[in-house]
Amino acid sequence: MTAQALATVAGGVTTVRRDTQAALAATGMAILKRPSVPVLGGVMVTSLTDETIFETFDYDTAVRVSVPSTGAPGQWLVPHEELTRLLTAAGKGERKADADAMPVTVSTDPATDEPILSAAGFSIPLTATLDPEKSPAMPPRPERVTKVDRAAFAEAVKRVMAACGVDDMLPVLTGVRMVVGDGAVRMETTDRFRVTLASVPVSGPSTDAAVLVPGKKLQAAMKHLTGETITIYAGSPGKGADERMVLRSDRVEVSTRGLAGEFPKVRSLVPTEATVTATVNVGALTKAAQKAHAMSTARNGTQNIFVSCAVSPTGITVAPVALHAAGDVNAPEVPADVGGDLDGHFLTGFNPKFLLDLLAGFTQETVTLHFTTPTRPITATDSPDGLGDPEAFKHLLMPRRLPS
Repeated sequence: MTAQALATVAGGVTTVRRDTQAALAATGMAILKRPSVPVLGGVMVTSLTDETIFETFDYDTAVRVSVPSTGAPGQWLVPHEELTRLLTAAGKGERKADADAMPVTVSTDPATDEPILSAAGFSIPLTATLDPEKSPAMPPRPERVTKVDRAAFAEAVKRVMAACGVDDMLPVLTGVRMVVGDGAVRMETTDRFRVTLASVPVSGPSTDAAVLVPGKKLQAAMKHLTGETITIYAGSPGKGADERMVLRSDRVEVSTRGLAGEFPKVRSLVPTEATVTATVNVGALTKAAQKAHAMSTARNGTQNIFVSCAVSPTGITVAPVALHAAGDVNAPEVPADVGGDLDGHFLTGFNPKFLLDLLAGFTQETVTLHFTTPTRPITATDSPDGLGDPEAFKHLLMPRRLPS
């Protein structure tokens, strides 16, 4: 968000439309689709000397965004959805650059004491049924624990979300376990079939902390944290208070309550050594897995979809599995640099969607797959020595038993 030339309007506060829309998009994270009480559908707008604060809180997640502004101090609780729609409408028919830079003003009608939005030459009263006194107070911020590079942190979050659970019946598995200590922020996720582990180095001093952060909220927050660094606050902000994690970058701050429960000790699943390793081109293996997935679906329908994965001394073959077939399935081999104790062929099976999700997390040219036994998870790393590096990104995938 950047400052623009702002005109001062008596009795109100003026911001730039683009900044206000960005603030509303971020604060929308803490707006319930069907709020139990009307105030939970409102955004608190507080005008200060040279900035305006937008705040929302749904008792789990709190978002605070500041934007440059001019005008008189004041405070309004206005419907978030209504204000968002009106600002969208105000930009209709305008060039994008003009619409972005358009001044928008929130003020109070002295005759009715109602909030008014002024933009694009229009002045329109906002719904005045929301009482600021009934809006929930924003949760206190826990102690600062560390700071990280935003780009590295965002990349790690993106990669670990591949194994984050989505089953609300198992809420602990829908979280990302974050542990701060020993110079890094470490992340862990699992949905029982996959495990991901990532590490991001911290900048400067840090304090040890651990919070199980809701995965969907963390993923949504990253869209709005756009500064060069992210400051992390974690822990309980007071006696008897819930564990919280706060991420702040530039003018945006997102606070979320940690999930209750004990996260599985997934690091114990990472093997210390592999029986067979295969370093393979990501694009070539992805293409093979996509074709095998499509052919398996075409052959067997949408149920019981899995593919076989065979490792030979020269490469990897991903093939569809033809159920109830008398003959074998043949598929082209993807060349790979194979090492280890390989006696003939190493054969296992996978859910093809999970295999494709695994490969999507590796954006460089090659990925190294570490195999132990056909019934144990494979571990994927960025490099051949990644298995022995405790800070290296790892993606574990459970195999599927092939039909006999």
